[in-house]
Amino acid sequence: MGWIKFETTTSDKPEVWAMAEMLKIDPDAVVGKLLRVWAWFDEQTENGNAPSVTKVLLDRNVGVTGFVTAMLQVGWMIEDENGIRVPNFDRHNGDTAKKRAMTAKRVAENRASNAAVTKMKQECNAESVTSALPRKEKIREEKKINTKPPKSPKGDSGKVPSDLSGVVFPKELDNPLMREAVRKWVIYRKERKPAVTLVGLEQTLAMLARMPADVAIASIYRTIAKNWQGMQTCPPEELALFTPKEVAQAKHDAEERRKADLLAQARRQREIESRAMEARNAPATRT
Repeated sequence: MGWIKFETTTSDKPEVWAMAEMLKIDPDAVVGKLLRVWAWFDEQTENGNAPSVTKVLLDRNVGVTGFVTAMLQVGWMIEDENGIRVPNFDRHNGDTAKKRAMTAKRVAENRASNAAVTKMKQECNAESVTSALPRKEKIREEKKINTKPPKSPKGDSGKVPSDLSGVVFPKELDNPLMREAVRKWVIYRKERKPAVTLVGLEQTLAMLARMPADVAIASIYRTIAKNWQGMQTCPPEELALFTPKEVAQAKHDAEERRKADLLAQARRQREIESRAMEARNAPATRT
């Protein structure tokens, strides 16, 4: 049975969300159709080059017109005079990539097995030693054995804490309303599964930082309301529906301040022009 190597963080990558936005389909659907395209190249080509295949054929294979064009735009497909090809094909597809993946899996399994055997030997040795100790020494030794060391922070390095401690927000997003929206999205993803990773969150924040603040927050709440895994930009016609009252009020206040500043600038400019005109019309003073 054929198979391909697939990164578990793919569904959180900005390229997936960008394609979903271009094609107006759910990000989960994008991931599924990407797998179909990559599987086709894995089965039908040796090195990811398909000189005779057309975009129309691949679009028909996944059932979405323009899907390959979207892949080209995000850099996950290349088209040149030699035809269409998948970049970095040997990194994820082909026999070489699969051998590397299987080797890495076997190494990890062997390490886990060896660690389990070592732990078992240590426990057996500890039991044999404590059996010959006086009662007080034995109790102290059992407490020492049964006391679990605190978990290293590295053990949860890929998980995002619900309070967002340690998460660095871009300057454009570092405000209480955005932090609260992101916090709710992180909790939502933990409940929906899979939970968002630190890498996924960094990519999400980078994408949100390119949006206006109200659009970014509305996109988060829209994703939660629609029970989506990936995030899409909230369209203008749905902005009022998914923008919290606090955000809408803050935007209104900012707009009012902007208008007031413009009026103040215009008033100052008129005063300057008026004084300049008075100075020009004033009779010259003889000395």
